[in-house]
Amino acid sequence: MNSEALHTYLADQSQIPSRLGSVDCVTFIVGALKAGWGRDYSKVLGYSDRRSAIRQLRAADGLLEAARAVLGPECAIDDLPAGSVAYADVPQPTLGLVMDDWVIIKMPSQVARIERSYDLVGWRTDGGT
Repeated sequence: MNSEALHTYLADQSQIPSRLGSVDCVTFIVGALKAGWGRDYSKVLGYSDRRSAIRQLRAADGLLEAARAVLGPECAIDDLPAGSVAYADVPQPTLGLVMDDWVIIKMPSQVARIERSYDLVGWRTDGGT
């Protein structure tokens, strides 16, 4: 993991307000995986603005189903290494970056940490099982 690049990315993101379609939980995760692990998930973005993001989420029946369609079946949060993706409802559906003891999420006006908990699910991004 490239801790310095990830830290810089997270600091930059904490200054940028969320906007569905351009600066949202999906683009946040794509950028974090690229910065911290060199994993390129940019091709999963099937939208470029608010309207196309809403259309894609509706077609997939929500964020969780969209994530399943791209990342496959989810697994328990306890089984995930740092650099994985988590799904949470805090206070609305969002995707977050799994780290050691927490999950980093993009909130409307900041980047926040939430604790790993039993009600979170997620996906590995390292190709492991």
